Amino acid sequence: MDKKFNPSRAQVLILLAGLSALVALNFTLRLLHMLETRGRLGIFEFYESDITGAILWAVVTVLWVYLAIGLIRRDPNAWWSLVVLSIVTVILGAISYFGESNWRAVLPVFLVNGTILVICLLPGTRGELCAEKIARHPDEILPG
Repeated sequence: MDKKFNPSRAQVLILLAGLSALVALNFTLRLLHMLETRGRLGIFEFYESDITGAILWAVVTVLWVYLAIGLIRRDPNAWWSLVVLSIVTVILGAISYFGESNWRAVLPVFLVNGTILVICLLPGTRGELCAEKIARHPDEILPG
């Protein structure tokens, strides 16, 4: 009973991918005016066209959910997808910030996705995400 729970980086990345999906869903619903656009977190607007921002954030939400499922299945391409999607999400957050949003409204995007990027770029993370899949099916990773 002295064993301590030590979560792996893959488990932490799965949780952060789910959290990033929830943050993106929150922004989608705010831009569709289903939630307050001027709440405790500040003003969140996307230039003059909220529907364009809602579509972009909805696409990012779907991609984060799909990526979280890929992480659960230990997809070997999950590491690369995490890096690319977190960079895209940070860029979309920056575009939202330079729109008519304030800093407090987009801060969760920068915190969650910055943490994902830091964990992904730590040495050994890529190997940990793909190790189980490589051990079970080496033919799927390197065909031929």
